[in-house]
Amino acid sequence: MPVKNIARVIVAGLAIMAGLFVYFYEPNIDNANLNQETGGENEEPATRVSTDNLAKGTLAEELTRGSELASWRQAEIYPEITAEVIEVFISTGDKVEEGDLLARLDGGDYRHEVRAAESSLQSAQTQYREAEIAYERVRDEFANMRELFKAETVSRQELLEMRAQVERAYERLKGAESMIEQSRTQLSAAQRMLDRTEVNTPISGTISAVVMERGDMATTQAPLAVVDQLDPLKAELTVDERHINELKVGQEVEIVVSAAWEESFSGEIYEIYPTAVEGTRSFPVTVKIDNHEADLRPGMYAEVIFTLAEVEEAWLSPQEALVSRNGEDYLFFVENGHAAQYRVEKGMSSQGKVEVFGDFDPEQELITDPPADLDDGEKVRTEDLNVD
Repeated sequence: MPVKNIARVIVAGLAIMAGLFVYFYEPNIDNANLNQETGGENEEPATRVSTDNLAKGTLAEELTRGSELASWRQAEIYPEITAEVIEVFISTGDKVEEGDLLARLDGGDYRHEVRAAESSLQSAQTQYREAEIAYERVRDEFANMRELFKAETVSRQELLEMRAQVERAYERLKGAESMIEQSRTQLSAAQRMLDRTEVNTPISGTISAVVMERGDMATTQAPLAVVDQLDPLKAELTVDERHINELKVGQEVEIVVSAAWEESFSGEIYEIYPTAVEGTRSFPVTVKIDNHEADLRPGMYAEVIFTLAEVEEAWLSPQEALVSRNGEDYLFFVENGHAAQYRVEKGMSSQGKVEVFGDFDPEQELITDPPADLDDGEKVRTEDLNVD
């Protein structure tokens, strides 16, 4: 074999040997380097966990119920008589005060009755004055005749006849007085009927509907207009028997009306019904809502948030940080790079937070996502979730 070919064979053999060496021995080198980086083959691996600071705060147990806003009061204004509508003074959307005149009906017949009653009253008063004068006159004459009778100047018969005149005069006076009372009654009734031709609002509010127009025949069976009191408004809803005793009249509630305002605002419980809705175990509750700015309207959807209970200055843990084992609850904290398990008692819970009590150091980092199999004393590597 030529020398040149022998050299080529030797080079190829060396390359093959180098490849085998790398294949079999390089993993050992990497493992050795890894062991060196981690502190050796027997060092315990660390479990990665997230941590945060346990903080004190206020926690409230809340109950949310939905309802449509409604007018605080609504009045359908019915005429008290049947008559033609001759004037209407309002339009939809007008604001009115209690007692304001809304419309006037035809009162021609009633005005005639009032004038007739006034005339009768004047006549009765004239007759009364005449009867009064006549009575006083015969009464004085009777008094004089009594003196004459004592002096035996007139007879007993004359005295008796004069007394009879006094009695008749008195009866005429009482009759005239009765006629005055009757005339006054008739005038009052006629005046009431005339007054009913003016239709007034019994409440302050906003005109939400005008049903009749000029020229229509108003009747006592159909409303002329509708008035809604829009400040305040109310929300009517029901609360389950489990929570009704946790509420009280005057209690402040939180209101959310997303159609009107982005932020929530306050209302208050106005009324709690003593009995449940028939066939249910839910109790009606009325919530009063101020509407000074007139931004809220009946029919808007509202969420009413009741605070059932509240704690302040409590240690609050995320719900997911709690681990339950054998009927007991635990939190894990980080102590010198290891998980430290502490038994705790739970209080109120709401919105993903839990009130906790226990013999723990709140200054230590709380493990917020402990694995279900995390052991007390297990080595951990932390990721702080507390971002300032």
